[in-house]
Amino acid sequence: MARAIAAAMFRSQGGTEDDQKEPVMADRRLAAESAADAALSVIEAGDDLGNGLVAVDAANRERPPVRKEALSIGIGRSAAHSSWWENAARSIRSRLFDLLLAVWTGLFGLAVPILTLLRARDHTIRMVTRYWARGVLFGLKHVVGLDHVEHGREALPDEPSLIVCNHQSTWETIAFLLLVPDVAIIAKDELIRIPVFGWYLRRSPMIVIDREEGMRALKTMVDESRAALAQGRSVLVFPEGTRGSGKDELAFKRGVGMLYSRLNVSVVPVAVNSGRFWGCNQPFKRPGTIIVSYRPPIPPGLSAKEFIRAAEASVEPGREGPER
Repeated sequence: MARAIAAAMFRSQGGTEDDQKEPVMADRRLAAESAADAALSVIEAGDDLGNGLVAVDAANRERPPVRKEALSIGIGRSAAHSSWWENAARSIRSRLFDLLLAVWTGLFGLAVPILTLLRARDHTIRMVTRYWARGVLFGLKHVVGLDHVEHGREALPDEPSLIVCNHQSTWETIAFLLLVPDVAIIAKDELIRIPVFGWYLRRSPMIVIDREEGMRALKTMVDESRAALAQGRSVLVFPEGTRGSGKDELAFKRGVGMLYSRLNVSVVPVAVNSGRFWGCNQPFKRPGTIIVSYRPPIPPGLSAKEFIRAAEASVEPGREGPER
């Protein structure tokens, strides 16, 4: 084949078969054959390389992605293992906080007979109660890793007002003792039955109502709220009536509309997302940052229905605030 290519190349240069007998032509023929052999080697090498690449490509297509799947499985197992340990650590910290809370509350229980014998005034008892609440929030922050931040606090007026807040956990019942000093919380009588905590709540004093009493409970709520406002204390009410998950539809009870109409003061809506971290359906308390959002005040003068719609619309965006 090399010789044929050489002959073809020689003829392309204008040579004939008779000329090949000449020495000069012979040298040309040998040079052409060498060039042809070199060209053939390149061609054959290219064929081998192409065949090799085709074979490699075919092998790659036939090989199953075992390594990729194995890597994914390994990452998944590692993430699951890490998540298990993380939840276990959170559960342990939450249980430890519960234990410390019981001990902390028990210490204040020892002060009950002393305060009773000394006939401590309401102001003194409220001060002791705030000290207890401060210790609870300190434990949440440093044991559980649960802190809080306030947004829009400037919305709180200087004069006493009615504060309406969505209710997702026990956290806001405790925290508002510090967030709004001397606040009068409208609480259901079940809280008063809690040992030690109930004693301090009743003597703070708070506005305690029995919801089973119907209209009589509403009258008590209005009368005692007026008395608290006259003393220069703001009034806090959880208008949902009970703790919500934060995912259910927000619905305020009609009683808060009547309270708004009778008190004739500005209302500050407040939204909290505490249920993300200390919810009634949570297996344990989670670390994070609870956001307390104070919304622009609602002035008096609206109808009860208009007020409820305005308050719900104001609170709704903040009750599922971003988790931090």
